[in-house]
Parts: sequence; structure tokens; C-alpha cells
Amino acid sequence: MALARSHSWSILTLLALSFLLINPGSCFKRKLFYNVLNECQSTWSPAGATWYESANGAGSNEGACGYGDAVEQAPFSSFTTAGGPSLFKSGKECGACYQTSPGCVSESVHFDLSGTAFGAMALPGQADQLRNAGVLEIQYQRRRWCSVELKQAGDSDSWLPLQQSWGAVWKLDAGVALQAPFSIRLTGLDSGNTIVANNVIPDGWKPGETNTFDVTFAT
Repeated sequence: MALARSHSWSILTLLALSFLLINPGSCFKRKLFYNVLNECQSTWSPAGATWYESANGAGSNEGACGYGDAVEQAPFSSFTTAGGPSLFKSGKECGACYQTSPGCVSESVHFDLSGTAFGAMALPGQADQLRNAGVLEIQYQRRRWCSVELKQAGDSDSWLPLQQSWGAVWKLDAGVALQAPFSIRLTGLDSGNTIVANNVIPDGWKPGETNTFDVTFAT
């Protein structure tokens, strides 16, 4: 059963890693229901983790970021977390991605994960046991993914940068009417790699519609 938490936190994107190396002599001394690193990583920060809502769910779809039911679909696929003020940052961190792993020290930051994301840190077949472990000490890294740009139809060269307005909302103050269809370009801030979704927002689009594309960064 999830630990009950009363909050109006944001829904952040979480990349929960399953590490293959199991080392009983590593930082944690509890019975191992989870995958661990062979040592505490100096580039990682300490945090605590719990989970909420259903064991195999997406957490809440009513978070302050405004993603709604989209958190259950790719690319989120229910791997989400609620974050307190140090993570939420007044909505500026909505959509941020984190890697998590069981860690070495007591918590100073707290992730309230979806049941799906929390269970993904477990060994195969041990997700329920891990969810019953209470507060888990973890390590985390923030993964800087991308900048977002838009290109209108008929313009082969000009990419216009979008700015995050709030949560899941990004805006472009172009000053003039733009011509659909629109293409989207994402640039990884760490790698510098770029992917393009051509004409992903079609001519005749309407506010509130969802348009998806299946291009991804290489791993």
C-alpha cells in the first residue's frame, strides 16, 4: 500500500533506471529487493523516495503541471514523480527528467513516485516487496534533455525557439500569424544531438489537440 501523502505537488517526468549490477557489499544493507550501483556516485545527489496511488499506475493525472492523462502514454508511460518545492521550482521544472537509483545516505530531497516508477527500481519479480519497504533512500541525477524550436511551413531555414510558459505549456511570441503545418526540433542540452519531427502539427490544427511523433534521441 502506498504511503499516504497530502500534497499538490507537480508531476515531473522520471526516468527510472534498472541497474544490472547487484553488490551485497554496497551502500545499502537492507534485504535487496532492488537493483543497486556498485558504489555511491559522486555526481549523484541524495534523496528519499515513496510512492502513491495505484501500484502500477501513473500517480496522479491532476498535478499542477497540467499533463493530464498524457502521463499514462508514451513517452511518459507512467514513469512520473511528484516533487516538492526544491524540485517543482514554481512550475519551471515540469517535464524535467531524472535518473534514480537506490543510494547511500539519508534523504535531503524527496520524490513521491508513481507506483510504476517506484517498482521499476526493483529486481525482477520483487516490485511489490520494494513498494512495501517504506521510505527508500535513493540517489538521483537531473537529466537535461532539450531545447524546443518550431518551424512553419514554407520556411526551410528559420527555427523559432519556444519558451516554457508554465508546466506543460510552451509558448512562442512570433508577433505575426504563422503558417501550418509546423515542425518541431529538439536539441539535447548535454549531448548536442538534434532530432526533428517534420510537419507534426498539421494544417487545420485546433487548440487542445494532441499530436504525437515517434522520433527519439539515440541512447
